[in-house]
Amino acid sequence: MDEPAFPGCVLKCRVVGVIEGEQGKKKDKEGNDRIVAVEQDNHNYSYSHVKHIDDHGKNFVREIGNFFVNYHELTGKKYSIIGVT
Repeated sequence: MDEPAFPGCVLKCRVVGVIEGEQGKKKDKEGNDRIVAVEQDNHNYSYSHVKHIDDHGKNFVREIGNFFVNYHELTGKKYSIIGVT
């Protein structure tokens, strides 16, 4: 969404995709998927056309995937992207 939000706020959203991932070392890997959603009442309508994560563009999908990989790396964990649906 275009407007800032704060931790713990509740927004009406519609799911547009899932980033399928796993974290942990080889034998201790566990699933850790991420849901990608668009705020439903977006007044600016800049995301109203988005029906699927691919509508954001390949660069967005790559950037958000890199964000999750780097975020986990900073916490000392390994995170791998399996796919995007």
